[in-house]
Amino acid sequence: MNNIPSVDLADFLSDDPKRKQKFVDQIGSAYEE
Repeated sequence: MNNIPSVDLADFLSDDPKRKQKFVDQIGSAYEE
């Protein structure tokens, strides 16, 4: 891993399920690198 992943916690705290899924996907892809 050459960079530090950056995610927006506001997406996870949002009431919008699409934003929550985006956050989870970003966390998941960060662990795959």
